[in-house]
Amino acid sequence: MKHKYLLISLFVLISLAVVPYGWIAEHIPAVDRVLDGLFAGEFAHAVGHTLIFFTIGTALLLAWPGLRRAPMRYMLMMFSIALIQEGLQLMFKDRGIILNDITDIATDLVAAGLALTLQQLRATPQGSDAVQPKRQPYGETARRRR
Repeated sequence: MKHKYLLISLFVLISLAVVPYGWIAEHIPAVDRVLDGLFAGEFAHAVGHTLIFFTIGTALLLAWPGLRRAPMRYMLMMFSIALIQEGLQLMFKDRGIILNDITDIATDLVAAGLALTLQQLRATPQGSDAVQPKRQPYGETARRRR
């Protein structure tokens, strides 16, 4: 059941990421005001991309843990999502590619790589997912020595 909700959440996250925010803002003026406040300036825009793609990457890796052992497949999936997102934005804006579009994709991939790295570290023996050796109850060792 938990996996089902994770997949639904992943679908919602990807859907929200690829919808051109300019299109939403054009149809819902309140969203336009919120987005202007959140993404004012290039730094805020980059932080937004980072948070979105880090979250999607983490959700993807939690939904399919085997992707931690297939980093190229994972990064190709994330690159595809980034291309779709930027492509839909370009279609909405009706313009060609500019440098900011390329840096947006690069930012997305850096965030995806960070999510992958953290999930891989979490899965290593030093991480919290590691199987801890069983400890004998207190006094068990002393009884064996007798």
